[in-house]
Amino acid sequence: MGARRPARSPEVLGLAAQAEAALREGAPERAVQAYLALVEIAPGDVAAWHGLATIALRAGQPDRALEPIARALTLDRKSAQLQALHAVALAELGRHAEAEVAARRAVKLAPADAGAHYNLGKILLILGRIDEAIGECQRSIALDPEGAGAYFNLALALERRGDFDAAFSAIERGLKIAADDPWLLSAKAIAIERREGASAAVAFLRAQLERLPNLGSLHFSLYSRLLGLGQWQQAWPELLWRSQRRLGRRPAADEYRSRRLPARLDGEHVLLLADWGLGDFLFFARFAPHVAARGARVTLRAPLKLLALARQWTWAQVIPDEGPLDASAVDRLETLEDLPALLAADAPTATLALRADEAQRARWREVLARAGAPPYIGVTWRAGTDTRERPQLGDNVTRLSKQCPIDALAEVLAPIAGTRVVLQRAPIAGEVAQFAARAGRALCDLSEVNEDLPAMAAVLSLLDDYVGVSNTNMHLRAALGRTARLLVPFPPDGRWGSSGEVSPWFPGFAIYRDTAGWDAALARLRADLAQAHGSEGAR
Repeated sequence: MGARRPARSPEVLGLAAQAEAALREGAPERAVQAYLALVEIAPGDVAAWHGLATIALRAGQPDRALEPIARALTLDRKSAQLQALHAVALAELGRHAEAEVAARRAVKLAPADAGAHYNLGKILLILGRIDEAIGECQRSIALDPEGAGAYFNLALALERRGDFDAAFSAIERGLKIAADDPWLLSAKAIAIERREGASAAVAFLRAQLERLPNLGSLHFSLYSRLLGLGQWQQAWPELLWRSQRRLGRRPAADEYRSRRLPARLDGEHVLLLADWGLGDFLFFARFAPHVAARGARVTLRAPLKLLALARQWTWAQVIPDEGPLDASAVDRLETLEDLPALLAADAPTATLALRADEAQRARWREVLARAGAPPYIGVTWRAGTDTRERPQLGDNVTRLSKQCPIDALAEVLAPIAGTRVVLQRAPIAGEVAQFAARAGRALCDLSEVNEDLPAMAAVLSLLDDYVGVSNTNMHLRAALGRTARLLVPFPPDGRWGSSGEVSPWFPGFAIYRDTAGWDAALARLRADLAQAHGSEGAR
């Protein structure tokens, strides 16, 4: 049990009621103001601090959740709910070891709470402790057999262990409880793709969208599989549906599928913004010059990390993506992700070129030379947030995750000549040392350079080779006119195709796929690297 809470005064009760009403009305900003006023007069009100933390987490701002959680925990350390909330915030910030500690406190305080076991299982899954994660998912299900999320996470953990039939069974059990659950339906599409191929997954998704046309995650899943099959003109409108909803437009039935830009846009001012991540910005920006070619004056809102690089492009006025949008100042507002559908793109378009700064190149050339001898081989083993990692607080945004087993990748690279350059963004504590130990050689850790993308562009331009999962750096490498070796987990991101060893979107990139495991792909990678750079044995 948590600490006994004092009775609330009428003023505090009024502010709490205002906050709750604002949340019901979908106005979290008003709720925050009410809660802040409440804790100003009643700083010992645990529920208000809890409310502030929950709003921050729902807004995707886990850093802002930590202070109210800390304030609440000083008042009630024995609250399992607060410990669980703390675990969620820490996990969202990538502080997984601390998150595990908080999640275990929640389980200890509330051993019969299915949600506490659910959250601990998710964190263990992130940490790669698959058997422990499976155990916590099973405990969550035993305590609450109606919890669809636990079946989803159990299926994901079983799949990562290679128990594909058991994973499929867990998905089916979950769908018996929640037939319309978007995460379980997407997971079933993945399982069908693994069993029967991408075309079978497309048929399944289309059937589900016939009865559930407003599930954005299914539209995204359908887009990715159609793109992977090379059915580009069918794929793009599925993205258009999702972004139209996010821009507040509500297209009727299949109206979104036929929306196009006019052949000429002379005299029009078009504002383009990126709706997804940095790599997506670089990928979809390739379509934007076609808007300018139709006569439009284009303004492009670029993510702050990419602003300096994007300003090399002369076909648009590039401005920082910050502050409120002023759609009234332009004739059209569109997202970059919509452009291939709006332009009816029917063939791959080249990545837009970027240049690395020569002064930066000179600086990083010296850093690499001090680290070891060439060839310099970059490596990244994980990127993104897990697409299939079901969120704790109801976020339904589809996100991409890519990961290759770190130990297996290190062992592949161990005998290859040259110096390893680690470019892993936000490595989990101990991962770089783990990689170095398995690789059996010294390395150059440039993980922190991910926070400075112009500097990263200079590093990428100097590498002799780059091995990794799809991430922002892969898109930068392509923009710099360099190639790479791409590790594609299952299910594949459609940009890398559903099969084959090349992608039409990234000429010259070699693809190594996880099919029924990584063994065959990593064996081919080892042979290709040895042929390209030589083998000298692990040090």
